[in-house]
Amino acid sequence: MDYELYHDESKEYGYWHGMLLVPVDTKNRLITYLETARKNYKYYQPISLKNIRKESGQKFGLVRTWLSIALQSMMQELKQKEYISLGRQHFEDFDELIKLKFILARERDAHQKMVSYPDHTSKIETTFRMFLKGGLHFLFDVEEPVNIVKIHLDGFKHHKRHFNKQRAIDRIFDLRNYCSFNNDENLIDDRTSNHLKENSQAYEDCQLLQLTDLLVSGFRVILGYGNNQKQKKAARPLKMIVDSYHQGIARMRNSRWNNSFCMSECYLENNKWHFKTIEYQQIENKNQLSLFDIMK
Repeated sequence: MDYELYHDESKEYGYWHGMLLVPVDTKNRLITYLETARKNYKYYQPISLKNIRKESGQKFGLVRTWLSIALQSMMQELKQKEYISLGRQHFEDFDELIKLKFILARERDAHQKMVSYPDHTSKIETTFRMFLKGGLHFLFDVEEPVNIVKIHLDGFKHHKRHFNKQRAIDRIFDLRNYCSFNNDENLIDDRTSNHLKENSQAYEDCQLLQLTDLLVSGFRVILGYGNNQKQKKAARPLKMIVDSYHQGIARMRNSRWNNSFCMSECYLENNKWHFKTIEYQQIENKNQLSLFDIMK
């Protein structure tokens, strides 16, 4: 199946990658849901978890609704009749899966221990490549292959240069045969995600980049990396999938969200990469297998 990949980041408590995988075939339906929620809340500015100052109002409601839409859209199986909330007491039947997938990844030390790289962005490209490969191997298989036809990044100016496709994608070695990328010089679009600015990405892609931003920041605060209680309440729809993931593989396999979500963190120690599952900041669970342990 063809997917578009949307990437955003958070630089609090380490460096976080968020990668949203959107099936090309269901992308328009997801956009329709997000746009309907915007209209219901009459909020048309770029949306993020930042600067939420109260637990009510248009922005808070839209953030929470968008995250609920994303969570429901990540379901891989329908086990009962479902409805989707589009805000302001607007519900619709949800009888066709969208099948989003999301990769959450954290470089614990914000790339500070990575040396001998030409610039900081090359470090980001390296961890992007590592986590993307592991996430694709974990979330897909021979019965459900993935082909990435486009990669959307949230603007190149804060990186001070364009993303290097050779380092980020072409150096993914030993990629399993059920994972592929379009051989396209224009595979990566790194124009801004702010749909109000000139030379932004297409409006629909801006909305999905903003959703990715919400997801990576939302998962971060739900996991306890940040103490903004208003943000945590806005992101609360994500807690359910995080709890299920932490309860282990068996729980996720019996879930409607099986093979829709993975998370891992890495850190350098004695010049060697170590990987583990991102835990709740307040909890230490030494027995939890990581994505990369499972893949061995």
